[in-house]
Amino acid sequence: SRHTFGRLLRRARQCVAQALIEGRALRIAGGVCALAEETNAQGEIQMSEAILVAVPSDAPGGLEAAPSAHFGHCDAYTLALVENGAVSDVRVLPNSGHEHGNCLQPVQELAAQGVRALLAGGMGMRPLTAMQAAGITVYYNAGQATVGDALKAFAEGRLQPFGTDQLCRGGCNHHH
Repeated sequence: SRHTFGRLLRRARQCVAQALIEGRALRIAGGVCALAEETNAQGEIQMSEAILVAVPSDAPGGLEAAPSAHFGHCDAYTLALVENGAVSDVRVLPNSGHEHGNCLQPVQELAAQGVRALLAGGMGMRPLTAMQAAGITVYYNAGQATVGDALKAFAEGRLQPFGTDQLCRGGCNHHH
């Protein structure tokens, strides 16, 4: 409820203020918590560091698979390490699927794997917001024939971070 939310927020503010004033340590625990580091003004990730990238993929996943247009309903996620323009350490994470309305489960699973960037063709506002909250930068991937091509485009810095103009606004076969 709004009342409970307000109370929790006031309590959290009080804790943070007290920690700052008294020089205490602040421990953040519970739920998905990721602190973004090394991002510039646009939230883009610095390409010099090794980052784990996920691409929603059609079965069976991997570099030769086709990228899946829809983040939540893909067959699998292809994960790869991208460092200094090179792609390595490719593995496939099956999409455990999500119950009706729980678009955030895949986000939590990817965050738990240490994923920092996701290359997606289409995504609704809720999962996009959740991705950003989990410290995952979403890049817009369209027109790449294979997952390998998408990763190569990302590694070469050719993909743009997702903007609100790329959001799905219904009408693209979402099964909700």
